[in-house]
Amino acid sequence: MQADNGESYRASAIIDKAFVTARMVEQLLARRRNNAPGSNDAAHHELLVDAQERLINLMLLAQLHIEASGCSANDVAKLQFIHKLLIGSAESLVRTAIEQVIRIGNSIISGQTGVPMNIGNILKAKMDHASLLASVVGGAEKLPEDIRSQLLMGENIVLQVNSISDQHLRLPHFDSARRLGAPA
Repeated sequence: MQADNGESYRASAIIDKAFVTARMVEQLLARRRNNAPGSNDAAHHELLVDAQERLINLMLLAQLHIEASGCSANDVAKLQFIHKLLIGSAESLVRTAIEQVIRIGNSIISGQTGVPMNIGNILKAKMDHASLLASVVGGAEKLPEDIRSQLLMGENIVLQVNSISDQHLRLPHFDSARRLGAPA
């Protein structure tokens, strides 16, 4: 029984941290809506993304503890508030991640930029992260149509970039000295 009390306490503590983080996200979103364009947008965006990701991680952790021990009625009310905010945050993070993959991938595919080493794996990891975030809202089918089509476009772009990367970044095979012009 003691383990359940400890687990329940941990779940409540995590939910409290998530609630505080959710309030911070809410304030950052309100500040972003009220700010004039260009007024420290990059720094503010970084704070917002960090808080949104922390909120999602806290909620995933809370879910594990709640499954083990349940939670109080007070925690349920907090979770309902957080859930509403979390859906919007997850959608925003998915959209941001996919747009970044599409932008980087298109610049490589069009030849505007070179092919950085390991870029295919990096873009694949970003798409995997976007898929994880989509699972927070119940899967890709729960996302708005425009985000779902961006997900598909992003996956297609990752495949194209991997193909380009495979063609450009192959190391030569040094399997015989004769081919390299060395004396026999």
